[in-house]
Amino acid sequence: MVDWWVNDYHKQEALKTAQRLFEYMNLFDDSMTSNIQDELLLNYIYYGVRKSTCLDGEYTLKGEHVQEMFALLDLETDGTYYDEVLLNVLKRGLLTETGNARQFRQGFLPKARYLYQHVNGILEFESQNESGEFMTYIQETIEAWVTNIQNETYDTNLVCFSGRLMTIDEVFQSIDPQERRVETQGDPDSYTFEEFWEYYDDETPQQKVNRWENAFESMDWVNQMEGGRKRRRLLTRRSRRFYH
Repeated sequence: MVDWWVNDYHKQEALKTAQRLFEYMNLFDDSMTSNIQDELLLNYIYYGVRKSTCLDGEYTLKGEHVQEMFALLDLETDGTYYDEVLLNVLKRGLLTETGNARQFRQGFLPKARYLYQHVNGILEFESQNESGEFMTYIQETIEAWVTNIQNETYDTNLVCFSGRLMTIDEVFQSIDPQERRVETQGDPDSYTFEEFWEYYDDETPQQKVNRWENAFESMDWVNQMEGGRKRRRLLTRRSRRFYH
């Protein structure tokens, strides 16, 4: 019970710190970044780049910002305390995959166990001394990130499936080739993932994966798994069963 309370306390503090850091960045008044990039950065602070890339938001769509993810992962720390903390926040997030406050013990502040505590310590120091040093690191980091987005070419052959980034091959390997789904609940015609994939050849890989994830499990497939009779239907352009 005590451990749960302690973990929840640190989680709530990490959430507060994430918003505090984002407001400190003052991104909404900064012409350097777009609304999409602002939303990505806020999510990065919360969850890190990989999980954030698989989230939908007001301006962002899951799986559509792999270029931005790699552009940030490409940045390297200069070894200073401020830079170490900032890049750890943006790359890994203040929260872990399980939603707990992320730990960060680099020896800079021995008594600070969690990453959010390091951020708060920096922000408190900056508010008292007004050195502007941390803001300089933030601005330089964002400038480098935006430059990478615009100028670098990364292998973006990844999609978000089941909340994780995967290659197309990994997606195919993770789905039973016999599993069948329908786009409309109750539709008598069901299709495999490969049939979805081939039929929507004019859509992006992420859009195809989204269709599959949003589809409903076919009762034919459920019956088959329970020993019922398998009914085979093929998806063809001629049938026009699906609509864009």
